[in-house]
Order: sequence, then structure tokens, then C-alpha cells
Amino acid sequence: APVAPFLKAWAIIVGSRGGVTIEEGAMQTTALPYNLTVTGGRMFASFGRLAHFHNHELPVIDRPRSLDTFIGGETQADGLEVSYLFPTPFYLTATAGVYNKIGGENARVANADARTMDNFTYLGRLAAYSDLGDDHSVELGLSEAWTPKRYVNETAVPGIQTRKNTWRSLAGADLVYRWQPASGGGSRGVVWGTEVMQNNERRFDTATNLPSDRVRSYAGFSYIQVKVGPKWRPGVMIDLTEDLDRARTLTRTFTGFLTYDVTEFQRLRLAFSRTTDNRPTGRGNNTVGLQWTGVLGKHVHGFRDR
Repeated sequence: APVAPFLKAWAIIVGSRGGVTIEEGAMQTTALPYNLTVTGGRMFASFGRLAHFHNHELPVIDRPRSLDTFIGGETQADGLEVSYLFPTPFYLTATAGVYNKIGGENARVANADARTMDNFTYLGRLAAYSDLGDDHSVELGLSEAWTPKRYVNETAVPGIQTRKNTWRSLAGADLVYRWQPASGGGSRGVVWGTEVMQNNERRFDTATNLPSDRVRSYAGFSYIQVKVGPKWRPGVMIDLTEDLDRARTLTRTFTGFLTYDVTEFQRLRLAFSRTTDNRPTGRGNNTVGLQWTGVLGKHVHGFRDR
């Protein structure tokens, strides 16, 4: 809701068996000069695309494994972002951010732990959107999250603190293509989305907390969703995720899903997933999921659902 003529704020509170938490609680300017926007508080950092969607906004039931592994679930972060909208004939924004950390389930450091600024995570993102005629559009994004240092107090070796060469880099690129025919209204369309990521990080031994080798791992997913009539949306997703500690260990997840919009405020989704990996003793795993989503009151996703 508006807080003042030049400021708005929002809060998202989540309750589950694990307790009640504040998932988001932030303020954002609405009328700064020079096409600038400042957002501060607990927010979803602007890394990638699907990583800063809430779970019920995703095209599938389960968050892609690549996002859970490389980011730590949603890009929840406590910090500050500044965005600039370029005066170009197409939509182009640049975002810079500084956060306590990125990832709601990122266990590298706790939110309450004190630290210096070189332990924070810094983000740069460039995002663009353009129409390709009346029926087609494309979104492109490039993201880089940089953590200069990671301090670890070793429990196995008292009095030693690791500070050198512990930087982490998480880079990503995302692409979304839409076909939304002007003559089809809201009953036809195709959305194809792809994201790829690279994680470059010195890993730490879980037993001693001592640094081990630096590992460069890759992950990503690609999905396509088709709108067939005003209510039905079938689709498929492929996710490929390397292990953060062993880059050549690859997990593959293939998902087929079918979404049925009962009404504007009620949705059913059925999904089947097959997960395999290339470990010598690896076994496949099949998952069937059914999701029922209902919305109370005002709830707008805007362009995400086009």
C-alpha cells in the first residue's frame, strides 16, 4: 500500500508447521528523479527471473533443483537495491544491490551473524524487454552476485580464521520468449523460458570447516508452457544441476505439468517428475504432485502471467 506520495511498502508473512516468518517486508520509492528507484528491507533480490518468484507464481509445483542448489530457494535478501531505467526505445534497466546474503535457504551464514562489508553480497543485473511485432516479445537478463570474502571460525582448529581466497561468484543469464497472438485474446499463447548459472566458489569441508578446492559448477533449466483455450496450460521442464562440491556429478530432472484455471482466483496443477543422476550407484526417482491454489482478495502478478 502507499505509505506517502513518494513511497510504497509491502509485507508477505508466511505461516507453516515450522512457524511464522516474514518472507518479504520492504519499502520502495515511486517518484525519484532521473528514472531511479530505491528498494530497501527484506526483499527478493533481482537475480535471474524465476528465483524471485513466490512458489505459487512458478510454472511448476516444485522450485527447479538448480535454483534450490545454486541460490538456496527464493532470492530472499536483507539489503538495498537501486535501479535505473534507461531512456531507450525499448525497456532496459540496470540494478545494483547490496545484501546480507542472497537465498532464503542459503546456509553459508546466518542473518543474525555480525560481519563486515566484505562479507556482504553485491549484485549487478541488466534486464531488457522488447516487442517483436504484435504477437511476439522477448526478455533478456544478465546477473552477477559477488561475495568478496567468507569468514569461517574453525571448530576443529581453535583460534584459526580463514579469510584468503574465499570469494564466491554466481553468474546467470535468463531468456523468456512469448507468443501472444493479438487475435487470440487470452486463450492462446506460448511461453518459453530458460536460465543458466555458473557458481565459482571455494568449498569448505563440513567436518573441519577448512577450505577445500575451488569448484566451478553449472546448472540451468528450460521450460515451455502452451495456453490451449482460456483454462488449459500444459508444459514441460528440463533441469540440469551439477553438484557444488563435485562439478561432474549431474542431476537431471524432467517434468511434465498440466495447469487448469478453474476461475481467475482458483487453479489446479498436476505434475510428474523423473529425477536421475550420473552417480555409479544412482537410482531414478519419480514424483507425482497435485497442487490446488486459491487467491483471496487483491493479488496481481501483472506481466508475469501474460
